[in-house]
Order: sequence, then structure tokens, then C-alpha cells
Amino acid sequence: MQTLVQDVRYALRQFARNPMFTLVAVLSLALGIGANTAIFSVMNAALLKALPVHKPGELVMLTDPSRAGGGTGLETGVRTVLSYSEFAQLRDHTATMSGMCAAETGLNRWQVRIADGSQEEAPGKLVSEDYFSVLGVEPVIGRFFTEQDAAGPGADPYVVISYDYWQRRFGGNPGVVGTPLSLYGTTLTIIGVAAPGFRGETVGEDPGIWLPMMMEPMAKPGRDWLHEDLSKEMAKAMWLHVFGRLKPGITKAQAQSEIDVLFRGIIENGYPGTLSPEKRKEVLDQHVVVRDARTGAFAGRDAFSRQLLVLLGVAGLVLLIASANVANLLLARAAARSKEVGIRLSIGASRSRLIRQFLTESLLLSAISGVVGLMVANSAAQVLTALLFPPKTPRTLSTGLDFGVLAFTVGVTVLTGVLFGLAPAIQGTRISLSDTLKESGRGVTNSGKRLTFQKGVVVAQVALSLLLVVGAGLFLRTLWNLQSVQLGYSKNNLLLVRVNGLTAGYKDARLANLYRDIADRLRVLPGVRGLAYSENGIFNGTDSGDEIQVEGFTPRTDDDRGSAFDRISPAYFSTLGVPLLLGREFSDQDTASSPRVCVVNQAFAKRFFGGNNPIGKHVTQIFGYQKSTMEIIGVAKDARDHSLREEVPERFYVPVEQSLGGVVPSIYFAIRTKVSLSRC
Repeated sequence: MQTLVQDVRYALRQFARNPMFTLVAVLSLALGIGANTAIFSVMNAALLKALPVHKPGELVMLTDPSRAGGGTGLETGVRTVLSYSEFAQLRDHTATMSGMCAAETGLNRWQVRIADGSQEEAPGKLVSEDYFSVLGVEPVIGRFFTEQDAAGPGADPYVVISYDYWQRRFGGNPGVVGTPLSLYGTTLTIIGVAAPGFRGETVGEDPGIWLPMMMEPMAKPGRDWLHEDLSKEMAKAMWLHVFGRLKPGITKAQAQSEIDVLFRGIIENGYPGTLSPEKRKEVLDQHVVVRDARTGAFAGRDAFSRQLLVLLGVAGLVLLIASANVANLLLARAAARSKEVGIRLSIGASRSRLIRQFLTESLLLSAISGVVGLMVANSAAQVLTALLFPPKTPRTLSTGLDFGVLAFTVGVTVLTGVLFGLAPAIQGTRISLSDTLKESGRGVTNSGKRLTFQKGVVVAQVALSLLLVVGAGLFLRTLWNLQSVQLGYSKNNLLLVRVNGLTAGYKDARLANLYRDIADRLRVLPGVRGLAYSENGIFNGTDSGDEIQVEGFTPRTDDDRGSAFDRISPAYFSTLGVPLLLGREFSDQDTASSPRVCVVNQAFAKRFFGGNNPIGKHVTQIFGYQKSTMEIIGVAKDARDHSLREEVPERFYVPVEQSLGGVVPSIYFAIRTKVSLSRC
């Protein structure tokens, strides 16, 4: 240790004598180490860190952790989400798990009124009553709702709030328990605060409030997703992530065997025996996969991990380039210190002792760079998180310093110090003692082997830099191509607004009348050139699809039996600026009582009709036990309204009032203005 302290002191004196060298080396390495640490901290928070719950290794998932959002219909093969009825039956009959809980796959933005205050937005979700007990989370104050509170729909009007929401909204007031909270006319009571650091089962989400599952009819007015009757409606509401905690000694394989049997029975008994053999075979093609849930759910996990791995590879190249740069600086510095090395060797210092001194300097230089890189890594990680996630779906990741991030940084720092310091240390001490001590000797700088090594380092540095430049060029070209993609309509002066009439208490015919009334009022506003509305909107991350039968077309694969679709209002295509190649678009005469019609896009016409004119042909839409046969009255030009990268899929459009499945609960208004939006 005494020798090590001497080496460190000597290294610090050397750095002080060459401040410019020290500054350049530290900044170069800090850039590479900081970038790698920032990317790893995001990866650790999103993909590697276990949930802050009791024994997370015992948790399993019966749904796809990367799935976000729910849907209504039939999902065959491996089920990604489950319905409430399926969850309840599995929970009540499992013997391999000590508990099972469920949570919504998405985060709601509820408009709430706390006490007698004004209305405000609170992010939250519905969870089963045993959610907190299964996960193993303790309250800071108050209590959690439990299975004993689940007396029936609407019978447990309680709210649990997160620790962050408690601090932010209530200032950490311990008297928050008992505070009333109003949601869509229903009064709820805050009964507890969750432990600090717990943000739910889904990575990146930050719910402020949790409601018991039995409050679903009140939290989602106009919908009943707690009950299902498959004898009347084949389509089921699939909207839940399901977690289970394995009993001690039970393996995941044992749990899978049990779930296979239970779920098969649920499916077989759920659908009526009157189904045709073909349809029954289709609906029975459903099964559940038991997955490890230590790290929780995370929508888009696979795509996100690929992005981070690419970034980590790029950051690794930057660090290699920085290491090569510092190695060259150390080689040049070693040449200047050749006489010092020669003198120390001549008075009895061993070569290994000098190599250790050189390595101490390299590691100390790397350690200083690691500290500087660590200081900026947290801020860089927050910026990276904001860049990786879309603005409309912000996520909160705990990217702060923990043992995993610290261990990674220390490992990278030590590896970097050895990487750029070992070769210069060996080369710097490999000298001719007699030549070095001669005033006219060639020294280190004229050694052919040393020059060859330096040239090799330079070549490697240039090669890595060229690789980065080419990659950056391809990245910029991709961005340019995406910016240059033709949408099929003008994006200028186009405003999108989402309206959910169900949350305001409108139902059935009143809901349809509400949308028409809003549209009529908006059309007469000054500056509005055109207005229409649709169920899925434009680039909103939602889409619809159904099974179809096309007149004169014989399906060859399963892909030929379905198509994407949207429910739209009259003047939809003219408002967006999407031209119709054949026929007409919908008008006010296309009502619920008029003959059913549809408009298809180019991709639909090409796939199902080839080069023939589809006008007048019929398409049958199938939703569960319901069928609707429509006449094609128009062909719209292909338009990109969901993705810039993928090919435009086959899509048909139906009038809002003629669609299967009842009135659309929420819609997106597309408003075309006469002037730029900045002047509206």
C-alpha cells in the first residue's frame, strides 16, 4: 500500500506538470465512459432492475409483458392479455400460486376533483383488490384495499395513491387518509399511500392513483368489462396483465402445466356448443404462457432493448476511439520520458516496477475520467429517456445511481485504464539503455517497432471513426427519408382533437348526437375550412381490424380473412385531402337506417380485386356473432395514417353510424384550418 500511495502521488505530480495533456485525456475518456454509463443506466432501469416488491423472483406473468393496451374480439394462439372473467377463474382455482392479481395494460388520464377543489388530471389505473398483497407492497400510511373489500361492482369506492403523488399533490400531509375524490360523479375515499419507489407493475409508468377493479363501471362509464356472456357475444374484452406469485418449492414449469389445464377448461366451457366445428377449432386455439415477471411489464420491451443495444455499441466505439487517442498521447509522452526511464533502469529499477508505475498513472487518469463521466451520466440518461420515448407517451425511469450502475461504471473505467495504458507502459519501458543515455542516441522515437505500433493505433482510430461517420450518415439518411415520406395528404394546418363522450355520461344515441353537435359547432368557427372525425385518428397508436369475407375472393391464408378498418364521418377524405380514385365518399345520407356501404383503399382493392373495378362489390364484416354486408361505393388513394415505415395495409372504412359493435366511445376530430395553426 505504501508503494501504491507513492505511485499515486507521483502520477498526480506528473498530471499537474502537464495540465493540457491531463485535460484532453480526461475529457476524451469522460465522454466515452459517461455515454456508456448513461445508456446502461437506462437499460438497467428499463430492462434489468427488479420491481421494488417483496421477493420479485417469485413473480410470474400469464400475459405478454411487452403488450400495451387492450382490445375487444378474439385472440388466438398465445394470449397476450386476458379478460377479467378469465383472470378471476384462474385466480380462484390455481393451486401452484399463493396469489394472483391483475392490472390494466394501460394508464388512464382521469379527470378528478379532490375534496372541493377544481378539476385536475390524475394518471391512474384499475387493479384487482389483491394487487398490493400479491406484489408484497406495504403502505406508508393508511391501508390498501383487499379481496374482502370486493363485495361487488361499485361496492368498494376506495383509492390508494402513490408516494410521489402524495408528496406532490398533498405535500406529504398524513391527514390525506379519508380525503374524498370525485371521478365522473362517483365519490371515492383515499385510504392509503403506497411505499416510496413503488410505481406499479409496469416499468416507466407513474400512476398517481389506483382504483379497485370492482369500480370499473364507474371509472369507465358506458362499459362493463367485468362480465362476459359468450353465448350472446363471441368477442370478449381483453385488457388485463395478470401476475402470480409461485408458492415455495413450485417451479415455473409446474405452474405452466396447471395453467394449461385450467385455461383449456375455461375456453371450452366459455363458448357455446352451437359453434360450427371450424369456429370451435379456431376459438380453442388459445393458450397462456407463464413468464418470469421479476422485472415487471414494459410495453415495447423488445424494440426498446434493440435501440439501447445499438446505442451501447455506438458508445462503445466512441470509448474505443477515445482510448486509442489517449494511448497515442501516452506513447508520445513516453517518448519524452525516455531518459527518465533509462536513468531509473540504470540505478536498479526493474522493468515490471516501471510498468506498474505507468499503469497506475493510466488507471488514475481513467478513474478521474470515470468520476467526471458519472457526474454527467444521470442528466444524460434523463435526456436519453426523453428522446427514446414518444412525447405523447412520456415515461419515468429510475435511472439514478445504484449498485448495478456503479459496478458497470467501475468495470468500464478499469477496463478502459488497462486498455489504453498497458501498451504504452510496455512500449515505454522497452528501450535500449545505452542508446537512451547517449545524448545523440535515437531514443524511443526512432524505434521502428514503436513507430509501427503507433501507426497501428492511428489506423485503428481512423477505422473506428470512419465506421461511426458511416453509421451517422446512414442514420441521417434514414431521418431524411422518414421526413420525406409522402403521407398521401397535407399535414399543414391540420389539428387533431380527441373527445370521449362516455366519460361525460353520454350513451348510445345521445353519444352519436353529441359528436354530430360538436362537429356542427366547430364547422362554423372562423378559420375552419373542413372538419371530420374517426375512431382511430391519425398516428395515435390505435387501430382496428376484423374478419371479412369479400365477394368473389377465395382466401388462401389467414391473412386473406382479415383487414384493418376505421369508422369515419362524412367528408373525412375531403377534409384530410385524400383523393378518391373511384366512386364517392360518405355523405349525411349514409345513416343507420340506410343501406350499408363502405370505402376501401388502394391496397384493399389491389389485394382482393386485382385489377378489377370493386365498385358495387360487397364486403362482409364479421365481429363475433354479428355480420354486416356492405357495398363498396368508393376507392381512396393509399394514405399513411398509422406508420411511416411499414407498407400501407389493406383498409376499409365504414360510416360511424353503420358500424358493428355499437356507438364509438371516443373519436378524433380532424380540423383543417384556413391559416397556420400558430395563428389560430
